[in-house]
Amino acid sequence: MLNLKYIVENSGDSILENYNYSGGVLMINLYLSDLEKKVLIEIRTDEMSFKNYYLDQAEELYKTCRIEVQALSDILSVENGIYVPSGNFGKFMNEKKTNRHLAYGEKITAKKYIFSLVGYDRLISCLVFDLDCITLYEVASTNG
Repeated sequence: MLNLKYIVENSGDSILENYNYSGGVLMINLYLSDLEKKVLIEIRTDEMSFKNYYLDQAEELYKTCRIEVQALSDILSVENGIYVPSGNFGKFMNEKKTNRHLAYGEKITAKKYIFSLVGYDRLISCLVFDLDCITLYEVASTNG
C-alpha cells in the first residue's frame, strides 16, 4: 500500500486524469509525474467543492496540481468544539478561497482534515474525518 505522506510530498506537477463521486466515496485518478506512477485515491467524504472551469478543460495544463492535506484545527478558529469563520475579514476571505469554509459549523470531532488538489486554483477539496478515510492504490500502467 502506498504511503499518504510520501505521495503528498512527491505530488508536485501531478495530472488529474479523472474523478468520480458516488455512494459517499470520491475517487480520483492522478498521474504523479515526479514518481512516474498512476494512483487511485479513494476518499470517504460528504463535503466537497469542485472548480468545474478547470476540471472541464481538455488541456493538461489546467489539471496540473499537487496534493495538500491540512489539519483543520491548525488552520481554522474553533468555538465550543465547532469550526467557525475568522473574525478577521482578510483571513475569512482566504478561508473561503481555500475551501476551508466547508468546515464551518462542523464539530472538530467529526471532520479533522481537508484534502485538496491545488493547481491554478483548488480543483477539488473535501473534508475527511481522519486520514484513514483516504486510501491509495497504485494503478498498473497500460503504456508499453
